[in-house]
Amino acid sequence: MKEFKARCSAIGQIMANGRGKDTAGATCYGYLQDWITEQLFGVRRQLDTKPMAKGRAVEDAAIEFAGANLGWFMPEKNERLFENDWITGTPDIVEGTSIVDIKSSWDAFTFPLWDSKPPMGYVYQLQGYMALTGLKHAQLVYVLMPTPEEICGEVQSYDHVPAKYRIKAYEIKRDDAIIEAIYDRVQMCRNIIEVELLTKLK
Repeated sequence: MKEFKARCSAIGQIMANGRGKDTAGATCYGYLQDWITEQLFGVRRQLDTKPMAKGRAVEDAAIEFAGANLGWFMPEKNERLFENDWITGTPDIVEGTSIVDIKSSWDAFTFPLWDSKPPMGYVYQLQGYMALTGLKHAQLVYVLMPTPEEICGEVQSYDHVPAKYRIKAYEIKRDDAIIEAIYDRVQMCRNIIEVELLTKLK
């Protein structure tokens, strides 16, 4: 079995604490159990919800819409997988000296119109991307795009709403203390896998 590395999109799960500050919580253990199952059976767990389906369907349009309104120069989706000794990840966009990650909200009520701070799970994800690329700045960008009819049964259009209410960008600076905490947690996860979880399968 290969050595455990966390996907950036899952760092928030492994960073979930138990009752003690420096203990892994149930969310972390569940993720590690899934990871071991993936390794043993050679398959990856497939989660497919309507919000996820929408995200895939509108991804290119969301990048174009955000780029046009935030002043990016011809943003292109990144396809390169980055990896180091601890984590792996594929940022949506590597634009100059910045990472950009696009989140397409399901509807107007899941769009973070009123939220002043980004979810910590996404902060961890972008810190991971910055660690992998060596960059020091990232943007988490929520975009509210029309929902295709084939996903929800009817077209949910927001084209009548000004763009400033359909895009929410959070600026996130590199934090080396957070990155070191992520690496420490990956090492803790490796110990949990070897000492606790794999021994249950023997």
